[in-house]
This record gives sequence, C-alpha cells and structure tokens, in this order.
Amino acid sequence: MDSALHEKYSNPNMDLSYHLAEFVRVFNVMGDISPQDMLLIYTATLVAQHRDKNTPIEDFRAIINKEKLQDKITGAFICDFQHGEERGMVQAAKQHGGLWETKLESTGDPEDNEFYAVFLNPMDAYSFMGEATR
Repeated sequence: MDSALHEKYSNPNMDLSYHLAEFVRVFNVMGDISPQDMLLIYTATLVAQHRDKNTPIEDFRAIINKEKLQDKITGAFICDFQHGEERGMVQAAKQHGGLWETKLESTGDPEDNEFYAVFLNPMDAYSFMGEATR
C-alpha cells in the first residue's frame, strides 16, 4: 500500500468531515471504484460483514488488531428505514464520537432513506452499527 495513501486514510487526526464527504461520495459511485476508494471503505466493509455474521465484539477486535487497523477512520451506512428511526441512529453516532449525514426522502419509500456516519476507528463503527440496527 502506498504509504501516503495509508497515512491519508488512517490518520486519526484527519478531520472527520472530510472523511464523511468522501465516504458518502464513494457509497454513491456507480460501477467500479478506484483502489484509493476501496482503501477508504475497507474497514466499513469489514464492519458490515462482521455485523451481518454477528461476530462477537472481542473476535472483531482481534481481527482489527491483527490487521493493524485500530486507528483507521471507518464509515458506516444504513438504508431502508422509516422516518423517525434516524433519531436513534443520531444518538448512537453521538455516543460513539461519530459524525453523520442523513438523507431522508419525501417519497414515503423507506428504501430511499440513507444514514452515513464516520468514526475514529472500526470498533466505534462496529458498536454504532450494533446499536443503530437493533
């Protein structure tokens, strides 16, 4: 991995708002994404996969530690929810030190609602996803 790219996407001192904007952009890319964009969403993908598998938090922590991803800013994405459910997501994001963006559509179709968040590390994102998707 290019060390400059690694630093750009793993430095916890980077502004979360930059990462949130980039995360939203990458999640809305249609088709193939660049290797740089893949690096940006790598830990978000790990979080989503392990949440789907109900991986115990300590097992997930071991994976993150083994891959040396403890300090990598990590995104989270939730869609297909009813208006009003985003309030619980906001509270969970706040509790875990995240920054978020909500896109609520007036179509009445829950599939059109989207919640994006970024966290300082994968463990915070993992905990957020566990609480936000209960």
